[in-house]
Amino acid sequence: MDDTSAFLMSAGDGGSILSAVNVRLVEAGIAITREDALKLVESRNEDLAELERVEFGRPAVVAIAEAVAGSPLLTRDSAFDTLSQLQGVFYAVRDELPADVPDDETIEAFAICLDDLLLPHEDELTRVASGAA
Repeated sequence: MDDTSAFLMSAGDGGSILSAVNVRLVEAGIAITREDALKLVESRNEDLAELERVEFGRPAVVAIAEAVAGSPLLTRDSAFDTLSQLQGVFYAVRDELPADVPDDETIEAFAICLDDLLLPHEDELTRVASGAA
């Protein structure tokens, strides 16, 4: 079994990356395919190699999927691309942070930032809807 297949078949909970990610997304009616999971693993490996880093424990993409599963950012059509991009950004940010900053805190901050960017303020919507300048 090559590294990609081994990673795909092993998650911190003993399941596959595919099922670990999909468990987080199913409540939003979203799922990724086995092919998508393999691409996420390949992307992960490339990102980590470029940064000369390794990852232990639960894969970041599983935690990312959990954090953004309810976000309007994720749709059936965009789930793979969005998760792939967020995974890449996570590893780049992670590389710049001190080692004692937990991954879960970084991912939680991602989710908060995404919500702040994506969820318009109600007063702004009301102003735009009423035609006020």
